[in-house]
Amino acid sequence: MQPQPHRHPMWIRVLTVLCATGSLIGFPALSLAQDESPKPPDLLIGSQAEAFQGGYLLPTEQISGTVIGAREVKKLYAYGDILYVRFRPGAEMKVGDRVTLYRKTDEVYHPVIGHYIGRVIATLGVLEISTPPVNRVSEARVIQSFDSLSPGDPIMPYKPPPAVPDQSTSGGTVRGMIVAFKVPRQVTAQGEIVYIDRGAGDGVSLGDRFTVIRQGLWESMTTRFPDYTFGELKVIGLQERTATAFVMKSIDALQRGDTVMQLASVAKAVPEEAVKPEQAEIDTTGAGPPQVELADIHFEFDKWTLTKKAKEELLGNVAFLKLHPAARIIIEGHADERGSREYNIGLGEKRAEEVRRHLADMGFSNPATVISYGKDRPLCTERDEACYEKNRRTHLVTPSE
Repeated sequence: MQPQPHRHPMWIRVLTVLCATGSLIGFPALSLAQDESPKPPDLLIGSQAEAFQGGYLLPTEQISGTVIGAREVKKLYAYGDILYVRFRPGAEMKVGDRVTLYRKTDEVYHPVIGHYIGRVIATLGVLEISTPPVNRVSEARVIQSFDSLSPGDPIMPYKPPPAVPDQSTSGGTVRGMIVAFKVPRQVTAQGEIVYIDRGAGDGVSLGDRFTVIRQGLWESMTTRFPDYTFGELKVIGLQERTATAFVMKSIDALQRGDTVMQLASVAKAVPEEAVKPEQAEIDTTGAGPPQVELADIHFEFDKWTLTKKAKEELLGNVAFLKLHPAARIIIEGHADERGSREYNIGLGEKRAEEVRRHLADMGFSNPATVISYGKDRPLCTERDEACYEKNRRTHLVTPSE
C-alpha cells in the first residue's frame, strides 16, 4: 500500500486561494514582482513642476476615484510608497496609467460680482497604477509628491502640464482681477501663486504677464490719487475662464480684488530687427541673481529633521537669499548608499521638503523646486561613516535663467 500524499484541510486550501486572489479583503493580490524597484520615472522638474504644483481654479473637477488606504501605516508618504485607490464606476484604468492626486479647498466666489467661480484644486502628487483593479480597487505607486498625501484624497486623470514660454505670446489688453490664493490667507506676496478671473476664453495665453494695479486713494471728495502698479504676474496654468499665475514681483501685499492688466507681448511690441546684438543692454548693476551653489545642509543617518548644526548651515545661505528674494532655487535631496534606491529617493525628498519648509518659516518666499536624487549622485564613494555623512545632505543651487 503506497503512502497517500499529505493534504491540508479544505478550509486552509480555500483560504489560501482567497488570499492569493485578493478576494478575501477586496484588495489586489500581492506578488514579488510588484515589489521590485520601478524604473526611474520621468519626473516633473523646473518650471513644469512649478506649473503643476500651482493647481487650478475649476468650477467642477473630474473625479476618477479616491485613495482609501496604504500598504504601510505612517504619517508621510513619498516616492515609492504604495497606496490603495478605489475607482468610480465607469473609470477606465489599467496598469501603467497615471493619475493626479489632489485636494480641493473651500468654494471661491468673485470678490466683486459675488458669483460662484469654483474651487482651488491643490495638486498633491502623481500616482502610477501598478495592479489591475479587483472590485474597482488597485495598488498605485507614488512616483512624485509635492505635499502630504492621505486617505480620502481624490484622484483625477493625469495630464502633464504644457511648457510655459518665457515671453508673453498673446499681447492683448485683457483686464481682470485676483480672485483667490493657493495658500488660504488674507494677503499674499512675491513668490506665491494666485488665480485670476480670466482664462483662455478671454484671450489669455501661457506665459502672459499681468501688472497688478491698485486704485489711488481719495484725497478729498473731488480729488483722488493716481492708480499705481505694485506687482507683476506670469501665467503658468490656463483654464477656460480662469488662470493660475506666479507672482514675479511685488512691492506691497496682494489682495483678493486687486485689478490685473495684461502686458503687451514683448515679441510683438519690439520687432526682431530692431534689436541688434551690439545694441543689447548689459546689466551691470549686479541686481540679477548669478548662478550660485549654496552651502550644503547635512543630516543624521536615516533622518530628515533639521538638527541645530543643519540650521546653522542653512543660515549660511540667508545672506544670498536676502539680496536676491526673487531668485529661483533648486533644493536637491541626497542620501548615503545604505538602503534601497527607492527608499533613499523618498528620504532625499523628505530632506529637501524640510529645508523648503524651514526657509518659508524664516520668511523667504523664493520660488523653489524640490528634486530627490537619493543615493544616485554621491559626493564621496568610500565605504565609511565620514563618507556617508558627506552624502546625507541637501544641495541648494540657483540655476542661471
